[in-house]
Amino acid sequence: MKIENRTFDELQVGDSQSLRRLCTQDDLLVFANVSGNHNPMHIYDVDGDGDGQPEAYVPGMFLGSLISAVLGNLLPGAGTLYRAQSLVFHNHAHAGDEVESRVTVTDRNARDLTVTLATEVRRLRDDALIVSGVAVVEAPRRKLNYSSHDLPGLIVQRHRHFEKLLKRAEPLAALVTAVVCPEEPNALGGALLARAHTLIAPILIG
Repeated sequence: MKIENRTFDELQVGDSQSLRRLCTQDDLLVFANVSGNHNPMHIYDVDGDGDGQPEAYVPGMFLGSLISAVLGNLLPGAGTLYRAQSLVFHNHAHAGDEVESRVTVTDRNARDLTVTLATEVRRLRDDALIVSGVAVVEAPRRKLNYSSHDLPGLIVQRHRHFEKLLKRAEPLAALVTAVVCPEEPNALGGALLARAHTLIAPILIG
């Protein structure tokens, strides 16, 4: 990805940039692990409020980070540092929604080389406003042009085919199963996990 920033002197009121992002199930899992926020409302296959349906809401701070991506990559770009960011949440985005985050310069302060920008995130399928706010950033003072280096990749450990098989087996009656000498943690844990998924009714032997 080629990145070219905009220095404070180059910025003008009205300048605007945006990025689009498809929010995926894996995004929700990665954010939960990185942030430590395991709220079930944000996990794609968990019913977080007991209504019988998984919510899969995209976390608010994940949406906020999409605003910071525009600031850090495009406008002003590399070298930008946050001073402040307000966020007001108007609606929800879900896993599978494509959103657009946009920033627009509204003020420049030559005394401390800060820039104020209106920020927003919209859901593209219906143009619904999801997040609005205001950012104040330290704008870059030096011009930078470079190709960003590839970051180390992330692998989300999921077993989609196994998950589908578990869902198909859930309505079936649990099988009475003898589990012999479940002395190791994995052996006992596996039997208990299978019971939790109503696959077996374990009888522990030994």
